[in-house]
Amino acid sequence: MGYSKDFKDKVIEIMARDQLSVRKAAQHFGVCTRTIQLWKKSTENRPIPGRPSKISKEQILKDVEQYLMIILVNGLSVLVSVHMQYLMRYMPQEYRVKKDVKAS
Repeated sequence: MGYSKDFKDKVIEIMARDQLSVRKAAQHFGVCTRTIQLWKKSTENRPIPGRPSKISKEQILKDVEQYLMIILVNGLSVLVSVHMQYLMRYMPQEYRVKKDVKAS
């Protein structure tokens, strides 16, 4: 017999709230103890074997703070470079700064 996700969640929630053992919850809800153990196991957050665990929000914020200035400076330098190339290519000659030419 299949159980709905709502029912499974409700059983796990009531077990946690009322501090019921798996055996007591199984008796109360008329479900096999092994079934409830599997439900509990499926709700636990565990890393997938062979993969690194997820990065915490705190670590992400720390990394962002640490590297934000580097990212901004690099992005700004690229933007300025592109802008200068554009200006040098398309700016009318009369608006360009004239270089001093020294007579030899």
